[in-house]
Amino acid sequence: MPAIANACGVSYEAAWAAVSHKDLPGPLESPLLSNPLWLCKAIENLGFKADPKIKLAELLNGELPPGKIIVLWHAPGAVGGLLGQHWINYEGMNSTHEWLFHWQTSQSLRIKTKNEVIEGVTNGTPNCIIEVR
Repeated sequence: MPAIANACGVSYEAAWAAVSHKDLPGPLESPLLSNPLWLCKAIENLGFKADPKIKLAELLNGELPPGKIIVLWHAPGAVGGLLGQHWINYEGMNSTHEWLFHWQTSQSLRIKTKNEVIEGVTNGTPNCIIEVR
């Protein structure tokens, strides 16, 4: 759960323990870990507040605090939108108005265009952006 660890400023181990999750095989794990309520519960277990009602427009307008936003990102395609999803961290916008995200376990920085952000957030379900406070 690197996204929780980054947004809350805790270790990966602490974030994983807060999720209270047992490893499940293959795609069975995705619906559980991609459940926004499960993620919010983990954030609250760490002593933070989770607001899951953040709108895509707020992200697109650059209105959100970098480093405190967790986005459920959906892979392209119908199957990818359901099973190829993961939580990433929003890290702000660059000078050319592209969105910056820290990605998965490697936490590599990726740059996305507006259209890529819209597709990544809306290609599957649920669509969820969470602010950690």
